[in-house]
Amino acid sequence: MRSVAGKVTEIFSDDTIYKEACKAIGVKDNVKLAILLNEVQLDLPLECIKDYLALTNNKDNGRYGGEMRRRFSQLANTIYVNAKKGVLNQSSLRLINIIITIKLREKALYKLLAEIIKILKRAWRTMSNQTS
Repeated sequence: MRSVAGKVTEIFSDDTIYKEACKAIGVKDNVKLAILLNEVQLDLPLECIKDYLALTNNKDNGRYGGEMRRRFSQLANTIYVNAKKGVLNQSSLRLINIIITIKLREKALYKLLAEIIKILKRAWRTMSNQTS
């Protein structure tokens, strides 16, 4: 498994969006983040991505990405645990503040999910502006 994870992170190591997202989130060579960047459509509006991950109250939308939501939840949970242990980089001070201020784990994870999506979208927007 380590060799597969190493290959995945090696493939994405030169990707600008991946580098920006890793720096903003405060992780280094995260396989879950690399897989999510490959799956999520960052060219969609932020609200559409949130609807697809069922992070809004729009239940009548019909389309829901359960597998992608599970992967985002795993990444948020990893960040939550690392922040509680104190091993998260100081570059992700915003995420640490979310975890500290919200006492309930479920609410903190929900906020982390929304913040991770915003970080990925911001990294994608930065990269697309540089190429234009």
